[in-house]
Amino acid sequence: MISFIQLFSALRSRLFLVLLGISCELIYLLYFVRTFSVVTYGQSLNLIDLGAITHNSHTGFILFVMAFCILFALVTLAWWEVRQEEAPDRTPFVLIFCFGAIFAFTMSFCYPVTAIDVFIYIAQSHVLVTHHANPLITPAATFANDPLMTLAGQWGKSGAPYGPLGILVDAVPTLFAGRNVFLNLLLLKGMFSMMMLVCAWLVYSILAGGDKPQPLHIKRALAGMLLFAWNPLVLFEYSANSHNDVVIVLFVLLALFALTKEHPIVAFALILASASIKYATLPLIPLFFLYGIMHQSNHRKRLIYLLWIAGVSVVFVGTVYGPFWAGPHMFDSTLSHDDWYLSSLSVVLSDITSLGLSGERAKLVSRIIFGIFYLYALFLSTKRLPDIIRGAALAMFGFLAFGTVKFEPWYAIWGLGLMVLVPSIEVSLAYIFFSLGATLIAPTFAFIWIWGGRTGSMFDGLNSLTYLMAFVPAQLVIFGWKLRQLLVKIQGKPPPMGSIAKNKASSHKT
Repeated sequence: MISFIQLFSALRSRLFLVLLGISCELIYLLYFVRTFSVVTYGQSLNLIDLGAITHNSHTGFILFVMAFCILFALVTLAWWEVRQEEAPDRTPFVLIFCFGAIFAFTMSFCYPVTAIDVFIYIAQSHVLVTHHANPLITPAATFANDPLMTLAGQWGKSGAPYGPLGILVDAVPTLFAGRNVFLNLLLLKGMFSMMMLVCAWLVYSILAGGDKPQPLHIKRALAGMLLFAWNPLVLFEYSANSHNDVVIVLFVLLALFALTKEHPIVAFALILASASIKYATLPLIPLFFLYGIMHQSNHRKRLIYLLWIAGVSVVFVGTVYGPFWAGPHMFDSTLSHDDWYLSSLSVVLSDITSLGLSGERAKLVSRIIFGIFYLYALFLSTKRLPDIIRGAALAMFGFLAFGTVKFEPWYAIWGLGLMVLVPSIEVSLAYIFFSLGATLIAPTFAFIWIWGGRTGSMFDGLNSLTYLMAFVPAQLVIFGWKLRQLLVKIQGKPPPMGSIAKNKASSHKT
């Protein structure tokens, strides 16, 4: 057992990291929880948002944006500090994980101020648990006499856009909380916060690799875990706003963890589970399938693998989708989101180019761009484990940046949960810029659009602006870095220290 003196000595040697963690916690506690207390606003069926709480004031906007900018600056400093560890021991892991748990616990007491999705989960859960109806095809408004159905707001007029497994996961707290909305809200917050911490541990485990990881791998693993567990966007969207997208990433990370243990069939089943929460990770299914079949040593094993995949798919679909099956109409709500143009490249191509593209043509162009990136991701999935991780990260970031016409800030974790597994400086910096840019989308609409009179033309302009804020800085970092490397290679000069660290050991596992 570690003595108090040893513990004090270990903490003193990481004093800067401790001070950065304390500084983050003070912002979460003194600004977010104090301003947007769930105890104050969460015990009523009357929903309220960021703009209403801050009276859409300029001061409210400045404080909200400044809080996040300072938090991201602190996290960036902490990430850089961890990267400088020369001989990492157990102390940084404990500090990073414990501070992440403290942040998540603190932000669980912050009211969901930028989206009502968590309340929609509660309403849809009662459609299933209380009214014994299928939420995928039964709108909450069907039960107009139930006051809890008002929690769904305007979204109560349509079925749930999630997969069956997402409906079941969201309904778990309702089994314990009953009709107590406040308790249900706290249980959802606690459940998603714990899942977020499990994701952080999986990030560490995947990056560390093996039972006896080398110091360099531990350093990368610590940095990756910190970027995820301390990420202000992640904490805000999944501990405070409580979006179920964290469940998607949990299954994706479990699938990758299964690959590190050489269990490709288990990994495939977990990816199917991820896609049945929300359908966002459907593009990852072919990648995992290709990786699994390409890493079978002979034709006989490939055939056995194919039979296992077919069997797992049939059993999974029958078990999860069977009880909810109501024909193709059960996907109507999900498919309708393809008609919502929000903070996407399609909007930019339609609004600020001189090409005069219609929404449908802009959508086609952006998806062709995504297709190019996706083909490369498929190619990477036929190689080693670090390559499929890079391919999966590229596929999901490309899907968000080019493939979808609707981007919400909480969707960012689809890409962030994979980008954090790529141990290179430029991807880590892109991760930070992407997180910050996505975070600034909410105040842009909550304040600036209101100040502008909520006009359609201003909404279109902000749509393009928010896409540029979220994606362009990250793209510039990645492509700028790659271009610089290419120029160095052409000029025949050695790459600088700190450039992409490539693993030259062919048998290495991430």
